[in-house]
Amino acid sequence: MKPAIRMNRTSISRGAAALTVSTALLLGAPIANADVRTVIGTVDSQAIADIDASSTVDLTIIKTPPQKISGISFTVRKVKGVDLTTPAGWEAARRMSVGSAKIRGFDSEASATTDAEGKAYFKNLPIGLYLVSQQGTSASIGKESAEFLITLPTGSDDGTYWNYDVEVFAKEEDKDKPPTPPKPPTPPVPTPTPPPATSTPPAPPETPEVPTTTPGKGKPSKGLADTGANVTGLAALALFLIAGGVFFVFRKKRS
Repeated sequence: MKPAIRMNRTSISRGAAALTVSTALLLGAPIANADVRTVIGTVDSQAIADIDASSTVDLTIIKTPPQKISGISFTVRKVKGVDLTTPAGWEAARRMSVGSAKIRGFDSEASATTDAEGKAYFKNLPIGLYLVSQQGTSASIGKESAEFLITLPTGSDDGTYWNYDVEVFAKEEDKDKPPTPPKPPTPPVPTPTPPPATSTPPAPPETPEVPTTTPGKGKPSKGLADTGANVTGLAALALFLIAGGVFFVFRKKRS
């Protein structure tokens, strides 16, 4: 969770990615660094040359949630080699991450403890880039605040002047919140393979022939066949008997 900054008791934009930077400041293009936590205020039309290098800045850190927790210790450390009176120094501040600030090292360090109003005050800090850290946690003071970087001075609410009296909220870092599980990959949709094209369309299936029977021309039944055979035999026998009778009659007359 990123800190919130309040100047002259008015909340302002925070985080380099959310700021509009005037080209007159020569600070270059927006930085695509996910670890950037630098609080610089609203920087629109201020000129770097207007920063008074001999001035100091008063910083008030307020612990959130705002239940006015006292006894919380904060430390601010001035990052080495960041000159905010030059364009290169502001470019370095905007690009800086908490991890890279720790590698670079620090010129000075100061500590303060929150009072009954939950505020820790730092007076007369030299101009520069600072790393803010909470020291220690307990059940009575809540979770540890996330570390963050802040430029002193910062841009004013409306981006028209440099502010040398800064109030910033140190928000708790939600370490107990489980990470959001990644979304399961979407399975690819298979592309159907079209059948191979053929030049000759397939022949339609043949219709089987159904045999037809003409009434009266079919095979005679077995009973009719047997009756016909019996009549023929009886006729032949009758003719044989008749012929035999005629033969005996003529023979008897000759005798």
